[in-house]
Amino acid sequence: MGTVEHTFPYLYRLAGVETQVPGNVRSLVNSQREVPSARYDSLQSPGGGPYASPSGKSFLGVKLQGGIEASLAQNAVLEVGYADSPLANSATPPPNAVAVWRAAWRALPGVFLDLDLLVPIPTGKYPYIYASGAAWNFTLVGAEV
Repeated sequence: MGTVEHTFPYLYRLAGVETQVPGNVRSLVNSQREVPSARYDSLQSPGGGPYASPSGKSFLGVKLQGGIEASLAQNAVLEVGYADSPLANSATPPPNAVAVWRAAWRALPGVFLDLDLLVPIPTGKYPYIYASGAAWNFTLVGAEV
């Protein structure tokens, strides 16, 4: 039998983004189980509290998972961006909001979205999601780089 060699440090790859530290990978969630339609919501670390990109790093969102909990087919808009301060379940956009990614589609009942995207969140900024059409629940996965 041959031997297995390990090269350190391991390189973690997440949707094309490489990081050597597994702790740099983050799954950010909305502030509550379900956010009502046409609301802005800052994303949080799973441990709780609004997430901001740490000093000296950016957060690079690469995967968006979740869905709009529609009971009927509806037109929907989904937006991911960042702002200067966090908010929760707000009808008005956050201060100095910058939309980085936006899409419109026909939301269908029971459809789970698993989208690859590229959303850079600069140092000190708070990522947010806006969705219309029905109540929603999303997770943004990425890495601090």
